[in-house]
Amino acid sequence: MKVIISHDVDHLTAWEHLQDGILLKFLLRHSFEFISGSVTLSNFTSIGGELLQNRWEHLDEMMQFDRAHQVPATYFVGVANGMGLSYSKQNAHRCIQRIREGGFEVGTHGICFDDPQGIQEEHDRFQSFSGLSNFGIRLHYLRMAETTLDHLAQAGYSYECSVYGLKGPFRLHNLIEFPLQLMDVRVFYQTQNFKTVPLKQAQEFTLKVIDQTASAGLPYLSIMFHDRYFCSTYGKWRDWYIWLIEYLQDQGFGWVNYQNARREIINNL
Repeated sequence: MKVIISHDVDHLTAWEHLQDGILLKFLLRHSFEFISGSVTLSNFTSIGGELLQNRWEHLDEMMQFDRAHQVPATYFVGVANGMGLSYSKQNAHRCIQRIREGGFEVGTHGICFDDPQGIQEEHDRFQSFSGLSNFGIRLHYLRMAETTLDHLAQAGYSYECSVYGLKGPFRLHNLIEFPLQLMDVRVFYQTQNFKTVPLKQAQEFTLKVIDQTASAGLPYLSIMFHDRYFCSTYGKWRDWYIWLIEYLQDQGFGWVNYQNARREIINNL
C-alpha cells in the first residue's frame, strides 16, 4: 500500500474574510475550545499574531516539511469563491505558481459540484493559471451530487479525490476517483460538540484507519491535511501531521502523488 498526501488551501489571508463570517466563526470556535480546555493558552494567544500578520496560510512551512521528508504531496487551490473560500483569483494564480515553483503537484480545489458550466469554467481557469493540461480536483467540503463525477470527467479532469471511505480507486470515463480515507477535520472532530479530541485519541483513530485500509487490501491510503493547520495556533494538529508522516516512514510505506498513482492505475488496466 502506498500513501498519497494532499493539502487543501482554504485560506490565504485573514482579512479576505471580512464579509463572509469566517473570522467570527474562527474566534468563537477557538474561544469555546480554550474554555473547554481543548487548546492551550499558547495556542489561543497565537491567534492575535496571525491576525496582525494577516496570514492564514502556511504553505512555505508545509512545503519545507514535505520536502524534507521526501513527501510528494499534492496541493489543491481554489479558483472560484464560495463556502468560506474567499481569496481572489489573482492570489489564487500566485499561489498556484508558488506551489509549482516549490516542486509540488497542484490541482483545483473546486467550488462547483452540481453545475456543469461552473465546473467547466473552474477547470479552464485553473488550466490558464497553472499552464497544465493534465490535473485533478478535490471539491471544497467534499460536496458531491449524483452527477458530479460525470461532470468532472466531461470537464477534462484526470482524477478526483472527494469520495470519503474505505474504497479502492475506480474509473469513470477518463477520470480516476481516489477515495479519501483520512482527513484532519474528521480525525479531530469525532463528536458533534465542536471540541477537538486529545492528540492521543486522534492518533489511535488514525492507526485504526491505517490498519483497516491495509487489511482491506487497498492499493492507496489517501490522506488530507490543511496547510492552515501547520502552525502554533493549531499546535495539536501540526503535531499530529508530523507524527503521522514519521510513523508512515518508520513503517516503510511508500509515497506517491495523485498524478503518478493515476499513471500506475492506467498502466495496469
